[in-house]
Amino acid sequence: MNNRISSFSAADADPLPLFPAISRIDYFRLIWVCDLAALKKKTLVLKEGAEYRLKINFKVNREIVSGLKYVHFTCKGRLQASKDTYMVGSYGPRADEYEFISPIEEAPKGIMVRGMYTMKSHITDDDKSDHLHWEWKLNIKKDWKD
Repeated sequence: MNNRISSFSAADADPLPLFPAISRIDYFRLIWVCDLAALKKKTLVLKEGAEYRLKINFKVNREIVSGLKYVHFTCKGRLQASKDTYMVGSYGPRADEYEFISPIEEAPKGIMVRGMYTMKSHITDDDKSDHLHWEWKLNIKKDWKD
């Protein structure tokens, strides 16, 4: 499953780390390989109460990056429902990709939390440099196929 599309063009000569794509989003037993550009147009369905985690593969070019953080805002309609921040760590340049796997999360339960959510995710560092940002939609339903 090496279906990765770079979120940066070859013309970008930025010395910041390169995050080629979210390689996998694991929702319970389902696995989606995602292209960041196409992800904004898709809606991922998640069963209420299901456990999930996010896996991001990335590569660091040229300089050491300290204090990488994955931050995502969950919005329902125009209201921000939550903000989650995960410390990814500090990394030096190397040819191989690094991997970040978020802690296991549980989707909320109940009739009041079902519906469409917009997730605004970004990766930043201690210097407040925004290395990558993307949006995706999540629909929490009573069952996988509702």
